[in-house]
Order: sequence, then C-alpha cells, then structure tokens
Amino acid sequence: MRSKLTFLVFLIFLLPSTLFAMEEVKTGYDLFHNLQLMDNPQIPEDITKGLLATGYLKGCVDGLILMQDAHYNTMFPPDMMSEKERIEMSKKLNFHRINMPVEGIATGQLILIYNKFANEHPKKLSGSVRLCIWESIVAAYGWK
Repeated sequence: MRSKLTFLVFLIFLLPSTLFAMEEVKTGYDLFHNLQLMDNPQIPEDITKGLLATGYLKGCVDGLILMQDAHYNTMFPPDMMSEKERIEMSKKLNFHRINMPVEGIATGQLILIYNKFANEHPKKLSGSVRLCIWESIVAAYGWK
C-alpha cells in the first residue's frame, strides 16, 4: 500500500496540472487552434495543447488507416484471392479507399496537410473534428 501511495504522490508532481484540465477537442477549429499554438508558444500550456493535438491527429489517422485496411481485407480476403483479383473485385463493387502511401504518413506531414485544409476551408472547421480530419486526408490523397 505504501508503494502505491508513493507512486501516486510521485505521479501528481511529475505530470503537469494542465493535462488534467485540458479542453476537449470537438470541432475542426479546436484542433487547428491547438496545432497553431506550437508555432509560437506563449506559455508552457501552449506546448502541451499542441502536443496533445498532434497526438490526437496522428491517432485519428492511424485508426482510419487500420479500419480501412481491416475492412478491405475482410471484404476481399488476401488468402482467398490474388492481389489482382482483389483490385478487380473492389472496382466492380465500387469499393473506394483513400489512396494513402503504404508506408504511412509522417506526423509532420499530417500537420501540414491539416493546416492546409484548415486555411483553404475555414467554414468547414465548425464541423466535427473527425470529419475535418477525414476531409483533409481525402483532399490530400484522393481515392483509389
């Protein structure tokens, strides 16, 4: 019990209090604003918000890639069809995927993609953050 209490006290002093009081990112503008704080941080909390926004963006896109691949592999099993057959079948069924690079997208590139989308479509930023991320990735890479 004593080691747990010691760990709890250590954790409280180790983690900045801003992590416990972070605002929720709901709209595309919230994400854009928090990413912009990294460009010219005025206080330490700006860096924390920017880093958390970066992690949120990266996590959403990683989840998108994972779900897209899982869905594609479920519909067109790689152990039952050749890659050529999978591609032909997906075209016949009009199954589209985002044409993202196979090696993934670097975090810095994701930030640039989202910032470009936000600057070009400021009216869309009042919508859901997930929808804004989705639209920014589709705008950058298109469909296959």
